[in-house]
Parts: sequence; C-alpha cells; structure tokens
Amino acid sequence: MEWIAIHPRFARYRGKLVKPEIIDKTSILLEILHRCNIPFEKEDEHTFIIYGYK
Repeated sequence: MEWIAIHPRFARYRGKLVKPEIIDKTSILLEILHRCNIPFEKEDEHTFIIYGYK
C-alpha cells in the first residue's frame, strides 16, 4: 500500500424532502490512530492521509 485517504464523515439519507444527516467520526478515528501509533497527516479538516511508507 502506498497511501490511503480517509474521510471520517458520511451522509445518512433521511428522505427526499429532508437534507441528509452528516455523521462525523473524526474524534473516533483520531483516537484509534493515536492509540495504535499510526503516523498520519491531515490534508484538510476532515481528510486523513496514512502512508504505507514515506
């Protein structure tokens, strides 16, 4: 694996007339990355890049 980009947000469909609910799991992802000592970079506010090698 060279690299992987993770976006810990997704939209939950609630119907045609209602905007989707945005679910943000950024804090959970950060906790896992720190607990497992996985080096990462933040590309923007909600994009995490994990490199297989650097």
